[in-house]
Amino acid sequence: MNKTIVLLLLCLLTVFAVQAQEAQKKQPNTNTAAPKTFILLRHAEREQNLSADPELSAHGQQQAEALAQLLKDQQVSAVYATPYRRTINTAAPLVAQKGLNTQFYEPIKAADLLEQLKSSAEKGAIILVGHSNTIPSMVNALMGDKVVSPIAEDDYGQVYIVTLPAAGPASLVTLRLPEKK
Repeated sequence: MNKTIVLLLLCLLTVFAVQAQEAQKKQPNTNTAAPKTFILLRHAEREQNLSADPELSAHGQQQAEALAQLLKDQQVSAVYATPYRRTINTAAPLVAQKGLNTQFYEPIKAADLLEQLKSSAEKGAIILVGHSNTIPSMVNALMGDKVVSPIAEDDYGQVYIVTLPAAGPASLVTLRLPEKK
């Protein structure tokens, strides 16, 4: 009789333990990891010359300063740019303001960089300065869908802010740097 009661209690405890595990599996993910924020933009307006690596125009320099002003209160953990004067100079005022160094990436390896950055422990926004033929595909890769169209050759002002939450879909906000007056 005692053995029967003990076996019955063990069976009940096992059933309760299994039910508790099943209930825990059904609980929503309470991961409190901070969302990741990526700020991507094509370089500011460049000089219209035949150089393979042109400088920024006067207006492009103003756009670079406007970017730094826009992000002055934003925590920034890293700034990435391709190794061209126009991308480096677009990031330069922000890099100086934040006391960071520009980290370089090759446009052909952008997808690998994004995967590395998505899984990094970086805190703060990650800035990526690229080109008309790379930034849309990078935004689309972060969003997991084609949501951004190609950038026109004469469009230098679009800023894309992609937020990847710990759980759920990515979000996209777009801003514009100042246009020529």
